[in-house]
Amino acid sequence: MPLRRTLALTALAACVWGMAAPNSARADDEPFAGSYVSIGGGVDEVTDRVGRFLESETNEGGSVGADARFNLLDGLILDLDYGRDESSLNDLTLTRQQGDVGLGYLGPIGRYSNWYVEAVYAHLQFHTSGQSVCGGDCLTETHDGVGVKGGFIFPIGSQWYSTISAGYISMAAHNGFDGLGESLVNASIGYRINSSLSIGVRAEFMAYVDRGDAGLEEDFASWRAFVSYHF
Repeated sequence: MPLRRTLALTALAACVWGMAAPNSARADDEPFAGSYVSIGGGVDEVTDRVGRFLESETNEGGSVGADARFNLLDGLILDLDYGRDESSLNDLTLTRQQGDVGLGYLGPIGRYSNWYVEAVYAHLQFHTSGQSVCGGDCLTETHDGVGVKGGFIFPIGSQWYSTISAGYISMAAHNGFDGLGESLVNASIGYRINSSLSIGVRAEFMAYVDRGDAGLEEDFASWRAFVSYHF
């Protein structure tokens, strides 16, 4: 799919750009890996895979999200993340909402770049609705899970920066629904307007695979413009 290929290229570009670009940041610059809060919105592409030999269905919709990082102690970080994606597939509207809480370690790479790894707790909800199919709300599916995420932060000069991260979360079975395995990757490119404010673009891909039937899968690919406050 065009959006998915674009997401992959963005992730690759963010990684290569961050590692290869010359770093002219000064020692007295505000750290790009410091505490922040961020909000954003954009578009998404949702793909419903109903089986190994059946044609998948894809449609586009809207995506919003918010995330925050708090540097609690030297090296100890707390991450909060919320995302909401919505798209219509035929006569049904599918909404995904997920909130993650991560606690982990942030370490240096050289003088300016950073890496991090964290344990994650996630709460996920899929909601399906459709007036013609079920007269409104059809189904709500919820899962809780735990997993791990990790990533890198690369300053580029004194104002630009890039990030890339990936992870896996194991979602438990709940109320008759099979457990899910969530694989995720995201990348962003940002511009630091001043020590407190930055803007940028974030690309994200998430795949939820049914652990009871690997042929059942929901994929969410999103583009979001964001604004962040650093403190």
